[in-house]
Amino acid sequence: MGSRLLMDTLRNFEEYKKHAQVQDLSQVTSAPKIKKEWSEIDFSEMEAWQVEQLSRAISDQYPLRTIFTFSRIKRSKKIKQRHISMQLLNMFIPERSPMYDMDPAPEPGTFVYDDQSQTLHVSCADGNPVAVTHIKAEGSNAITARDFVNGYEIRDHTGQFGYFTEDEIHPGMSGVRVTKRREEYTKSIRRKMKMRKKDFERLYNVKTGRGRD
Repeated sequence: MGSRLLMDTLRNFEEYKKHAQVQDLSQVTSAPKIKKEWSEIDFSEMEAWQVEQLSRAISDQYPLRTIFTFSRIKRSKKIKQRHISMQLLNMFIPERSPMYDMDPAPEPGTFVYDDQSQTLHVSCADGNPVAVTHIKAEGSNAITARDFVNGYEIRDHTGQFGYFTEDEIHPGMSGVRVTKRREEYTKSIRRKMKMRKKDFERLYNVKTGRGRD
């Protein structure tokens, strides 16, 4: 649209000049200063086009960000949580997305990793997604969407941004890591090496606990 307006102005410059009006400088106002809190996104309140336009407007100064809850269930059953501020980088509205085929539409804040484009798609208030190529946790370097999915216990390429309490999480949920017992780690390693239990114990001088081979 901007290019069409420019060409129209150049073609009809003399005509537009005849009707030009002098602006009243006393009525000039300044644009508001960009505030960091504007970058905090609540996907349940903004439609996809609004999120994407806000990113265009302020992301060079303040990249849009949201909260991701990462939880660890310890062997003692205690839960340790981190509510991490995540910057969403290189945002755009995708032409195609797995979310377009979901019925009903996923709730706002739901994200899905798209293998084909290697981007993370996040559902907004209108049911449409925005997509990002990279994510940056507070105090860390930016990583690709794929590395985020692999590194933050995202299961089935699907998860949810937002603030979750201990009562709202459970094993098997994306963003939840369960600390295994040492015996479980040892058993897993032995099976990957395709070694019999007694051979593994003799070679590495460890006890893998009871149970069938």
